[in-house]
Amino acid sequence: MWPSSLNKFIHKLPDGNSRVMAIKIELENHTVCLINAYMPTLAQNSQIGYREHLDIVSHITEKYSDLTHILCGDLNGTLKTSRKNPHDKLLRAFKTQGKWINKGNHLDNDTSITMGKKFKIEWDRADLNKYQGKLKETLQENQSPNLTSTELVGNLIYCLKKAEKFAIPSRIIKLNGPKLKVSAETKILLNISKQKHRIWDIGGRKRGLDDSFKQLKEAKYNARKMIRKERSMERENFFIVN
Repeated sequence: MWPSSLNKFIHKLPDGNSRVMAIKIELENHTVCLINAYMPTLAQNSQIGYREHLDIVSHITEKYSDLTHILCGDLNGTLKTSRKNPHDKLLRAFKTQGKWINKGNHLDNDTSITMGKKFKIEWDRADLNKYQGKLKETLQENQSPNLTSTELVGNLIYCLKKAEKFAIPSRIIKLNGPKLKVSAETKILLNISKQKHRIWDIGGRKRGLDDSFKQLKEAKYNARKMIRKERSMERENFFIVN
């Protein structure tokens, strides 16, 4: 995963599994443990597997407690207090157990927001050779013997992000424009639609004749119908006034 010339500085650790992997990076006067995790996606009872994988991460940090730890990857959870699903609660509780530098999803692992645009990083289209080459080049350019441990970790993150932007394509998945103004009645319908989507999501996203899927479709239809009605009334009022 990295140029052979860096083998004396980077070592894969024996701990983890197919979803959690760790490497030790020996910088000048400092050593970092980089843990990459692909956590289970949110589904019914998925918090059991999620907790098990957090335990694996915790085991690695305890075993290599003398190192600075960076957690990255697709965490399928967020630290936002406004989110209430089981993964978010577990991840927030886990973060309080130690000092962490987080570079991940849904922290955000595979998305970024820039100037009102939300991008999705397309990892499956990554050019590994370009990534490794750019990372090596950037690490060499940013070497300094006088950095603190915090500055060293920040420098490493900067190099990883620069290599990512150079070798891994991304695409716009959302343009963050002005918020839609709707009536109180429409807000209720939109909230119902969100609730139905959450139920459907937790239930495994089943389609066809599944009750939660049919309820979601109906809730979306009702909300969109009301929005179209209000937009139509706004246009009529606009032309009447003018």
